[in-house]
Amino acid sequence: PVNILLVEDDSIDFKAFVRAMEKLKIGNPVVHARDGVEGLEKLRAMPRPNLVILDINMPRMNGLEMLRKIREDARLRDTI
Repeated sequence: PVNILLVEDDSIDFKAFVRAMEKLKIGNPVVHARDGVEGLEKLRAMPRPNLVILDINMPRMNGLEMLRKIREDARLRDTI
């Protein structure tokens, strides 16, 4: 299966994403992180996801900062 990491600080947007996936009958596992810091932690700890979806505006570390960190990390560089 295609593993998905969704980095989203708004719980309503997260629930909307999950509902949309269910409505489209897409049963892929979704791992949720609430900001870029938590997203990087989960990305480093989990099996490599096939898809990472980043919210741009988040506390602590936004989506663009997280993307920059991913590209700087040799182990994660090929994730996105």
